[in-house]
Amino acid sequence: MDDKGSQNKSENANGSSVAARALLSGVQAIARLPWSLHQALARLIRMGAFGLGRYRKGVVHQNLKRAFPALPDTRILKIQKSFERHFGEVLAETLKGFAITMPELRARFQVAGMEGVRAQLEAGRSVLIVAGHYGNWEWLGHALAVEAAPWPAWAVYKPLSNQTADRLMQQVRGHLGLRLCPQPLVPRMLRRLQRTPGLAYFVADQTPIDLVHAHWLSFLDQDTPFFHGVDKIARTTGFPVYYARVEKEGWARYSLTLEPLVPEPRTRPEGAITLAFARRLEAQIRERPEYWLWTHRRWKRSHLKPKDAIVVDGEEVQ
Repeated sequence: MDDKGSQNKSENANGSSVAARALLSGVQAIARLPWSLHQALARLIRMGAFGLGRYRKGVVHQNLKRAFPALPDTRILKIQKSFERHFGEVLAETLKGFAITMPELRARFQVAGMEGVRAQLEAGRSVLIVAGHYGNWEWLGHALAVEAAPWPAWAVYKPLSNQTADRLMQQVRGHLGLRLCPQPLVPRMLRRLQRTPGLAYFVADQTPIDLVHAHWLSFLDQDTPFFHGVDKIARTTGFPVYYARVEKEGWARYSLTLEPLVPEPRTRPEGAITLAFARRLEAQIRERPEYWLWTHRRWKRSHLKPKDAIVVDGEEVQ
């Protein structure tokens, strides 16, 4: 019984590995298609997701209404349509990103403000880069790795359950030099960055699971929890924090400006870095809302705010 069970488990694992390899081989084949076909693919994704499938259309509309209650319905619908087009383009661009070359990336993802980051690295200080799900956050990781070289650039991610798929995904996403750190190994990554300077890139606008230690503040006029991790890491290590401002310039074309957010984090109280990041991202969303990820159920747990929640919205943390 035990031998047979072990054999079945091994066969299932091998089958999953084969399927994962086949899937990623297919993804890479799609990634090598010409840019014009990826643009057509973006339109198909939009039509399939929001036309036929109606993927989270209600969530997107509700989020926009909550964030912009003063806007008329006509304006809300216009933003929603623009977001749907952008969503399809981001997915197609992400697929293309699995095979994008360095010259292609540099031509389509212009970077400014890197000189300040390089000065920190040359002085022996690692740097934290914080961003939201705005523009194209996948290409942002590629761009940071390319521009930071020869210093390492790390991105924290949630590992896939299939180990073979996870390893292959790391290879694909890291083909331009980006190093992926699984969430459980963040302390090890930070120890390495304390010894050898480099970048650590965080997309920090997801809904945290831990609401007790989350930082709560008003974001787009909603009571919103934020991860406290970047704030804690910065204040503990002293690594300066930069905000990654990504602007969409057109189909598969972006500009990135690395803006100093908190140069000396050790001097700031708890929550100050979270608040500074949230305010910078909020201003960008209000300016061009269609490029944020509105399909995310960002306020699904706001009603679960603990009585002793850590509120960082006051003047004492600014």
